[in-house]
Amino acid sequence: MSKIKDRNIYICMLLCLLTAAASLGYYMISDRGVFTVVADFNTQQIPFLTAMNHYLKNASGTWCWNADLGTQLIGGYTFYNIGSPFVWLTFLFPKTLVPYLTGWLYILKYMVAGLTAYLYLRMFIKNKEYAVGGALVYAFSGFQSTNLLFFHFHDVVACFPLMLIGLEKMIAERKKGLFIFAVFLNCMVNYFFFISEVIFLILYYIVRFWKKDVVLFFKDAVLCMFCGIVGTGMAAFLFLPSVLFIMGNPRTQSSFHLRTLMYYGGHLLLAVKGFLLPGESMGNQSCIVPEHWYSADCYLPMIGGALAFAYMLKKRKDWLTKFLLILWIISCSPLLDSAFYLFTEPYKRWWFMFSLMLAAASVKVLDEREEYPVKAGILINLTLLILFGLSLLYLERSSWMETTVILRKQVFIINYVIAYLGLGLTWIFCLGRRQMRGNVWKAFLVCCCVFCVATTFYGLSLYRQNAETGRDYLKHYQAGLQLKKLDDQYRYNLTDNVLTLTGEASGVGSFNSTVSSSINEFDQLFDFERQNVSMIPDSVPGVRELLAAKYRLTREAPSVGEAADVFSVDETKYYVAEDPVCPIGFMLDTYITKSELKALPVSKRGMAMMDNLVVSDDDESVVADYLRHNSDVTDTEGSGEISAMVAAALENRVTDFHRLQSGFECTASLDSKRAVFFSVPYDSGWSAYVGGDKVEILDCGGLMGILLEPGEYRISFQYQVPGFKTGIGIAIVCFAVFAWSIWDTRKKGVYLPLAQFIAD
Repeated sequence: MSKIKDRNIYICMLLCLLTAAASLGYYMISDRGVFTVVADFNTQQIPFLTAMNHYLKNASGTWCWNADLGTQLIGGYTFYNIGSPFVWLTFLFPKTLVPYLTGWLYILKYMVAGLTAYLYLRMFIKNKEYAVGGALVYAFSGFQSTNLLFFHFHDVVACFPLMLIGLEKMIAERKKGLFIFAVFLNCMVNYFFFISEVIFLILYYIVRFWKKDVVLFFKDAVLCMFCGIVGTGMAAFLFLPSVLFIMGNPRTQSSFHLRTLMYYGGHLLLAVKGFLLPGESMGNQSCIVPEHWYSADCYLPMIGGALAFAYMLKKRKDWLTKFLLILWIISCSPLLDSAFYLFTEPYKRWWFMFSLMLAAASVKVLDEREEYPVKAGILINLTLLILFGLSLLYLERSSWMETTVILRKQVFIINYVIAYLGLGLTWIFCLGRRQMRGNVWKAFLVCCCVFCVATTFYGLSLYRQNAETGRDYLKHYQAGLQLKKLDDQYRYNLTDNVLTLTGEASGVGSFNSTVSSSINEFDQLFDFERQNVSMIPDSVPGVRELLAAKYRLTREAPSVGEAADVFSVDETKYYVAEDPVCPIGFMLDTYITKSELKALPVSKRGMAMMDNLVVSDDDESVVADYLRHNSDVTDTEGSGEISAMVAAALENRVTDFHRLQSGFECTASLDSKRAVFFSVPYDSGWSAYVGGDKVEILDCGGLMGILLEPGEYRISFQYQVPGFKTGIGIAIVCFAVFAWSIWDTRKKGVYLPLAQFIAD
């Protein structure tokens, strides 16, 4: 490997490392090494990292029993970066240390984001040191600050610039290896963001490389498509199963409406705010709306958009100016925004790419600042800040406004002061008489770092307001670590990710956007529309019992009988109490259709499912030869008491039930034709075998059932991730093509494209 020649790489990495450490270090030290934020970070990111650590290191199979009611490993966690190298680093440590690793991983992600941004930005300027400043403001942009809540977003920001580097190298030098590798890496890291990155890359290619020679333009486009397909194919073992998995997720439903062509009023002001002011807590906004979750922030610390405006004023016909204008037009339209995510939601979670383009324009101005109208650019940014502030003050005082516009005045003022000070320092540095070299440039970088620390730390502090401390969170986390799997046929009556994903316990719900679509189907039986939070089983009589939620965690000793388990965390004693519920698998001899169940009041549907196999109307003819139709189901008083139903389920339970690495098995003894019901989510990846013979699995309202003749049987359910084997086959072929492409380019074997590029 060649020695790295560009010393600015080391400077960039060191500055990003120190800046990130300064931004996060206070909370890491005050919480004795534990790093937490609030809400989603604490209840999703840390538990998901722990669950992935446990399942992958212990070869626990493809089915995760403690992810809600059960969900496949790949589909459940690929969105949360199971394919990210940053996540893989956590596997080097025991899962008990995950809360201590998150802060260090954040620091590493910031450093890598700065490195990759630098490698991209230096391609466009003569004096490479200026790319260090651009890398800093990209790595610590408003997008990064506002998304501190979402740990997995930062992996994407760190890896994305490699795709642009690879594209540039491929078009300029016909070297395909780096681009293929970058596509593969980004596809592995996060399929959701990868879709938006591909769409962005298409726009980038069209604007950046449009040529008068149309034949050459399309020839290069075909080459890009070929390399993109190869890179995506290399990640097919994760990408294909993930795409198949999310097809039934309600959040992936497209919505294409012309009435959403433009943002109006407050939504347009939000977009302007995200460009002009530092990022802040999405759940507690300082102005316009109380909360929003669209990641609408792309502020560049200190310089804002001033240098980008200067560039656009000078280079009006340049590709980058055109591209920035296109990105602004897209940002003003919810319809075009949603195009980055296939018309699902008008997220601005693609704005990290916008930030990189703003940084690119800024460093080009820094490189030749005498050639650009920097003063005009700063004045435009300043004018926009003033107009934005006046607009909010006007709305605040307008009699026709029904709500307050400036919601947190102190936060609003602090962010405004930061933006103004940044423009003032940019004016001093860029409009001074002295060359921006030597000590002047060092001072500029130091000021950039200070603003990066200020905006990142302040954004984090806004999230940490009124949040539990890391030490309190650690007690909660350690309680989950100690929960044991007491009986394979029962679950805990818990929907808390921290308790159910950190240890052995499996619960009956979760806070997760990517669970099996069958769980959504089950929730809908009770008129509950899930977005990312499960229905609470106790909210409908009978559901807790149906789902085998036998164990209850309490700090009080059971009043009757002994506790199933007892443990302590920091002198706090916890008891695991038991409640009478149905087992995961039991036999039924009557059925009702889904439409009949939905005709019942919601309060009766849980009990009806305990007493009857619920099948789709189309499957009624299949079960009619095995089960008796319960024609009295509409007589809600005749459905019996829950305790009697639990007793009947226990009497008809399957025996010798065991969870396997990828499935489960049990024994059933039947004296007549009956159905065996399992409160396990239905999935096309399941196969059921009775005595070695494959049998059909019924979709029972999102759960599973099989039909059996009289006799004694050994039942086995095996799970294979749909698309996984096909994805492996595609990946093998594409890796072979990748290796050939590098050999063909270098004529001396396979090399690591990124490392070679850095060395060069």
